[in-house]
Amino acid sequence: MKKRIAFCLLGVAALLLTAAGCGSVSRKEESADGQKEASGALAETVQETEENEENIENKEEDLKLVGVFLPGKAEDPRGSSIARRMETKLVEEGCQPRIFFAEEDAALQETQIREFLESGGQVDAVVADPADPYGLSEVLDSCTADVISYDTLIMDTLKVSCYVAFDMRQIGKDTAREIVTRLGLETLREEGQTRTIELLMGSPDDLEALFFYNGVMEILDPYLQSGTLAVPSGKISFEDTAIMDLNPQVAVSHMEQILDGFYQTQRPDAILAGDPALALAVLPGLYEEGRYPREGETLLATRGTEAESVKAIAEGKIDFSMFLDAYTLADTMAKTVGTLLSGEKPENADASQYDNGKKIVQTVTCLAELIDQDNYQMLVDNGYYEEEEVAPEIVETPVLTEMPFSGREDDAPEISVSPGPV
Repeated sequence: MKKRIAFCLLGVAALLLTAAGCGSVSRKEESADGQKEASGALAETVQETEENEENIENKEEDLKLVGVFLPGKAEDPRGSSIARRMETKLVEEGCQPRIFFAEEDAALQETQIREFLESGGQVDAVVADPADPYGLSEVLDSCTADVISYDTLIMDTLKVSCYVAFDMRQIGKDTAREIVTRLGLETLREEGQTRTIELLMGSPDDLEALFFYNGVMEILDPYLQSGTLAVPSGKISFEDTAIMDLNPQVAVSHMEQILDGFYQTQRPDAILAGDPALALAVLPGLYEEGRYPREGETLLATRGTEAESVKAIAEGKIDFSMFLDAYTLADTMAKTVGTLLSGEKPENADASQYDNGKKIVQTVTCLAELIDQDNYQMLVDNGYYEEEEVAPEIVETPVLTEMPFSGREDDAPEISVSPGPV
């Protein structure tokens, strides 16, 4: 390539010299010095071109090849938008990213990783959000690159260098503290009063759901011990409150048994759902007509901000949730990859509690932000959702078809009187 460019430039110079030779003798003499200058400039141009090409090649050689393996589908707008964010941030970290979508197929994701590792060339890092957390140990056994587990911890392998995820234990604590505040449990404890709560946690095979539950219970346990907070159903453990695969039908059945068995006169004071899908599933049953002889409100809290749940927050049906910003997590992942590939250790990494079954994995975490009816609009303002995706439904005010009686005698409606019995 370098030689071809050089030959082309020399050819242009030759044409210029030939054109110069077709002029008069005096013209030749006049331009002799100019030809020397042109020849000198041409030589500098050829040298500069070769140097630029060499710099580009060296720059490409300096880029770190990183494979990013995501479980979702490329056509999903949110997933593809997050992938573009990952790509941009990884490039800023001096990486050459290759992004793959597994179409929710664990076997396909394993194949993608294997083919990437065997494609030849130096692979510097593998970033994987596993479609199956237990399904990547074999394919990663031969991997010599840094392996970064993203969002979901890859289990049963020593190959994971770092885990990047939301701090679910802390998010659980923050959620529970908000429940304590909104129910006024500190005051109630002093007054010797009690409030009720029921729990619907995430899937029992989800490590993040367990961390969230542990964080919640760390804050609520003192109030449960003092009797200020009660769980009438007795379903308190993670095993008793978890809903496999977040199945909405199972969640509805689970909650109906609790409501029918322990809440005949009033609703629970609070329900904490570990996922928006669970909160939305049980919401209609709380306000089913005729279920409760006495009125009451339920504080409904959850974790996560799907569009439908944000809309429910805007409408006041869900009281609050915790916003887990996927773009912030993507930025943190890219920065962590850059740090690892530079030979440094990520700052503030937690190396004490994230066990994948083979080792404690150092973990870089992100926090969440509380979203309620007062601030949900921020998710539109920052571009996370379009206005129409989360805007509350407008309830139309009934329009009167007849003007009401004004009280004036001339405006009084006619009254027909039927004769009574004789």
